[in-house]
Amino acid sequence: MRRLLLYWDWVRHEAALINADGCTGVTNMYGECCLQHDLEFFWGKRATDAYKQYVSGSMDPWLDAAPIDFAGANDNFKKCHFRQSKAGYLNLFAWWRYAVVRTRKGRAAWDAHRERETLGVGA
Repeated sequence: MRRLLLYWDWVRHEAALINADGCTGVTNMYGECCLQHDLEFFWGKRATDAYKQYVSGSMDPWLDAAPIDFAGANDNFKKCHFRQSKAGYLNLFAWWRYAVVRTRKGRAAWDAHRERETLGVGA
């Protein structure tokens, strides 16, 4: 019988497999949220759904997971920060990070991963 990882342990494990750096260029406060965001950007799939697939025994949880778009991945990032912060939605730090990931640079990172998929590179 295999031993299942808890969600955040699984996120850290999966992030290590793609060499995710978490919160690029800033403090890793709420770093798990950054790793989850990195995974969703990399795969274009919902991390929570991929975890459900993993728990149910899927051989390739990312393949079987529900897709996510740029806005959805960023929204999950913001909500994760709110959940992990005592200030909740009043956390200005979370709002600042959310604004940053929605910039052209964030969009370019999303698009680069989608281009990689169409070329069949990586993954």
